[in-house]
Amino acid sequence: MKRGFIYKVCAYALALILMLSITACGKQDEDDKKIKEYKNVSAQDICEAVTESQTDFAGGAIEKFDLYEPENRDIYFELCYNVEDFSKSGIASDFLYVGCTQANADEVAAAVVPKASDRDRVKEMFQFRLESRIDAFTGYAPEQAAKLKKGRILTYDKYVIFLVCEDVDGAVEAIEYLLKKGKKKERNTDPAESTPTPTPTEAPTETPTPTDEPTPVVVPITPTAEPDPNEYYRGKYESGFNPVLPEAIRTGRRDMLTDPQDLQIYDRCREILSDMFAGKEMTMIEAERKIYSYVVLNVDYDYGHYSLEGQKVNSDNPYGALFTGEGICTGYSTLFRLLCSSIGIECIDVTGTAYFQHEDHGWNMIKLGPCWYYIDPCWGDYGDGRVSWTYFNVNEDKMTKSEHYWDKTGLPEADKLNYDQRKNVGYGDLNLDPNVSYESPETPKIWFES
Repeated sequence: MKRGFIYKVCAYALALILMLSITACGKQDEDDKKIKEYKNVSAQDICEAVTESQTDFAGGAIEKFDLYEPENRDIYFELCYNVEDFSKSGIASDFLYVGCTQANADEVAAAVVPKASDRDRVKEMFQFRLESRIDAFTGYAPEQAAKLKKGRILTYDKYVIFLVCEDVDGAVEAIEYLLKKGKKKERNTDPAESTPTPTPTEAPTETPTPTDEPTPVVVPITPTAEPDPNEYYRGKYESGFNPVLPEAIRTGRRDMLTDPQDLQIYDRCREILSDMFAGKEMTMIEAERKIYSYVVLNVDYDYGHYSLEGQKVNSDNPYGALFTGEGICTGYSTLFRLLCSSIGIECIDVTGTAYFQHEDHGWNMIKLGPCWYYIDPCWGDYGDGRVSWTYFNVNEDKMTKSEHYWDKTGLPEADKLNYDQRKNVGYGDLNLDPNVSYESPETPKIWFES
């Protein structure tokens, strides 16, 4: 009896194990089906899932770049994602980028990368993109830089995703739902939960800022007739300064000037340069560093310049930077050029665009020894009392890979190396004219007499 009972129990157990294994196989088949659906998700599906998960992705100013559209390559992929690797080597079988047409850091890029061995290369490209964007926005738009610092580079099997947005967790949840279910997650339309939409009513906390803060009082160093700022703005000095100013400042010839604002600029620059340099011996590079640091630390970016039409009209030239402490990019660059030129260092303005050619931007070129270099004082401003040296005396390659676009016609040719590299290797490979002498940037001298 016992033995027969045991046999029956064993038989039932075997049957049960067999049934469970069949069920498990069915479950495995179901999982395989899910994986097939997951592998059919496109780059466009991922980008749409992200943008739809946000309340206001890119402020609604969205643009898209497909992988194989030739017109996009020069503008974007060579800069950020290395189109040679993506389209010609066939690393990505599908790719889409969605970003912003304005100075907003929101963006998502999804790459379908079939070979596991290629995914690290794609992640490196995305990492370069993230780091260069943080550099670009720091100081220029600190709130966007903070958003970039929360950016993510994600990998799910063959998918590599670059993600920057306000609600990162919400975007990741939307991506994972899409990849698991093969369809996009529907947004909650329950009125009880959509009450957080009163962003328009909360916004006024930021809008009054320009009017709530007291306008800095401009106190001329020497009493002069009170100028009309609007008259100055409409004159020949918009985004620049009177070309006579550097010579007048360097030689102490105040009598060369008549315009009231020119006289104010003259007095202020003489005071700044005297404090920095009078009777002090230093090299050209040391003098340039002092001027660069002064501009970066004493000028704040004027975010209200474009929204407050008719106000702060001098933010694009040295007057605004010197007397209100605020400026846009050309306020930084023109003040830097004025101070350098006033001690005899050759410096010029460069104007172009940034952020996918959607934002006007200005920076400088400076001549150190026989070579020219690029320098961007505006993007050197971290906005928190620190100075960034990322765009200080760099070559053309560095600028083109960091979202600077400009017409090089008429500009001097920049050194192929940055200044520190050139200092290390010397000038032997440049085929310089032996009849033309140049001043070494490393030779100490007195740059300014008070």
